[in-house]
Amino acid sequence: MRRTLARYGSAAVAACATLPAAASAAELPRAQTLSSGWEVRAQAAAPAPPQPPPPFEGQPEGAPAAQPTAAPGGRASQTAAQWSPVTVPNVFNTKAVASEYAGFVRRYRLRFRGPRTPPGFRWLIHFESVRRGATVVLNGRRLGRNRDPYTPFTFEARGLRPNRTNQLLVVVDSRKDPRLPEGWWNWGGIVRPVRLIPAGPAHLHDLGTMSDVTCTGPASGCRAELLVDGMLQRSGDLPIAPTLEVELRSPSGRRSRKVFPLPRQRAERRNVRVSMRVPAPMLWRPEEPNLYDARITLRQGGRIQQVERRKVGLRSVEVKGGRLYLNNRLIELAGASIHEDMPGRGAALTPADNARIVADLRELGANVTRSHYVLNEDLLSRLDRAGILVWNQAPIWQRDRGANILRIDSQRRRAWETVRRTVIAARSHP
Repeated sequence: MRRTLARYGSAAVAACATLPAAASAAELPRAQTLSSGWEVRAQAAAPAPPQPPPPFEGQPEGAPAAQPTAAPGGRASQTAAQWSPVTVPNVFNTKAVASEYAGFVRRYRLRFRGPRTPPGFRWLIHFESVRRGATVVLNGRRLGRNRDPYTPFTFEARGLRPNRTNQLLVVVDSRKDPRLPEGWWNWGGIVRPVRLIPAGPAHLHDLGTMSDVTCTGPASGCRAELLVDGMLQRSGDLPIAPTLEVELRSPSGRRSRKVFPLPRQRAERRNVRVSMRVPAPMLWRPEEPNLYDARITLRQGGRIQQVERRKVGLRSVEVKGGRLYLNNRLIELAGASIHEDMPGRGAALTPADNARIVADLRELGANVTRSHYVLNEDLLSRLDRAGILVWNQAPIWQRDRGANILRIDSQRRRAWETVRRTVIAARSHP
């Protein structure tokens, strides 16, 4: 199981021979969160097919809805409206209105000043989640399209203008395919944070930090390794040979460090995986959610290109005889299922909302929670610290229920991509 998950996790590394002058982490450009200054308006679009909304909380699935059947979802979006200011994360309407469940199309706009960009650097635009589909345009240039409503995606910010005004447009299409049933509310919008991420000539994108733990007894006699999984991509004309430095600090303060020289490479991309032995490991478990501080530094030609800081939990999860073992110890699970959904905000959760969700689970005495989709990054990190396991699903059951659209090749490919991206998004969390 550990090998399979590690294989899914792939990080993109871009590098070239032209190096910026940066010699220390303090000189590297910082990631920026794009939250304020957005505007939104309706986008003319054809109506979505009419479909019933999900049942109310506590109402049996499949029972007649206590609210009217949804009207054609695009009716109110036929005519473009005026721009209105919003803050991202954002949902179209924070009230669950049955007639809007089928979805609309909205256009988001942000004008922002391009950040300082050192020589050799570029920028990525990272969306943690847009429901359901997103078309992203920067300064009139289409960057790409995403159709998965529950997993993160990243586009290269081609054409970004440093130290000048830029315009980012995101067309969000929340119109729902009626063949895909959902037992939860279909909130449309840019529902999670948007960030600008600097990428130097060498860059680790979607970096995976996982653990490989084996124990001879129940949580005893344990050996642990930290796994860093990725894909090394080369840009430019000359071969590259970066180094990857990993530093770990245990909860007790013990430090470990290892430098990995990566092989000389001429190909554009190549899978890379390194592992580091962790002495006297302090394992993560619900009763004692130990987290290591990790600092990962990428260098090319001896110069720092990127620094990542992580919280790492070392643990093993296995199924033996149909029962779940954590660190080779049988564990009994107690908890509750959750959704990213708060009154007055829908799926556009704030840090305070995430803290409330974790506090409610702790009040229940939960050591596990379950979700239909990968949860947002801030919530996953809070669950790590609280010692709450996550049973994380990818919503593929939709495609094989009723309409049985998994018989279609394109739908099977989309389903596989959803599973792959779900694993990548959450694999660094214990």
